[in-house]
Amino acid sequence: MGDHTETFQIDFDPTIISYMDLLQLFWQSHNPKRKAWSRQYRAIILYQNEIQHEQALQSKTQVKTALNTPVTTDILPLVKFYLAEGYHQKYRLQSTPLMEEMRIAYPNNQEWIHSTATARLNGYLSGYGLAETFSVDVTQLGLSGSGESILAKSVAMLGTPLTCPLPR
Repeated sequence: MGDHTETFQIDFDPTIISYMDLLQLFWQSHNPKRKAWSRQYRAIILYQNEIQHEQALQSKTQVKTALNTPVTTDILPLVKFYLAEGYHQKYRLQSTPLMEEMRIAYPNNQEWIHSTATARLNGYLSGYGLAETFSVDVTQLGLSGSGESILAKSVAMLGTPLTCPLPR
């Protein structure tokens, strides 16, 4: 693909979380003043429609005003989205024994990539999620009893409590 930027796409339910809340999380998760050292790793927001475009511009203006400095993050239309290579998908999950269970549950690659369960599992393995809902969530991910135990131990080994930076 050559001249590309690594991104991720978020499918979200606006009755649960708003686009503005996602933008707020985006601005909190990176340094909007830092100039990217390459096109591949630059910070961008890709919008799908005019409402998202307006909200992204509004959020950028708010950040720029709050920081009182230029913001290097670009806001561009989403033209085409390419899925990352397989070895990038659910990266944390792939290095655990839980991967085998998920591949059995989702033998079709597209189902595995788009599975909410594998995304949540990967998130927990990366230290994200709500500690207070973990014990219920772990039983709803389609894991065996052994898999649930492995996940609980893996999360405990992170050494830090689970955190969810999204507003509740």
